[in-house]
Amino acid sequence: MKGTHGVASIRGIIPLSEMHDHVGPLCRSVADCAIMLSALAGFDPLDPVSIPAAPVNYRDAIGRATSRLKIGIPREPFFVDLDPDIQMAAEQAITVLRKITSGVTEMKLPAVDTVPSLLAEAYAFHAPFRRTKDENSQNR
Repeated sequence: MKGTHGVASIRGIIPLSEMHDHVGPLCRSVADCAIMLSALAGFDPLDPVSIPAAPVNYRDAIGRATSRLKIGIPREPFFVDLDPDIQMAAEQAITVLRKITSGVTEMKLPAVDTVPSLLAEAYAFHAPFRRTKDENSQNR
């Protein structure tokens, strides 16, 4: 389960990018994910991307009616150049969502080139652990 960015602390993980990293549970069921996320979630003042949000018991949402939910489908960039089998499975899932919610809205997200910031953040963390070419040859 990929929760909202900043809901669960990323402090202590080996990061790729603070802007992109998320923490969330991998469990055998949605109910188990809800229990685990309830335990993981919470503001961490030592995590620069943690958000101050009121505690939520995610288990309370299990079994609730979905008829009041509105779903946004970001076609671009996520549906561009999809494998045909993935496209078909996604469209089948969207058909189900249309039936069990109050509506599905197609949307387009603006293009964002995050690669430079992603690489910069990853390098900043890992730079102290890299040896230079000269250091490597001296230690052999």
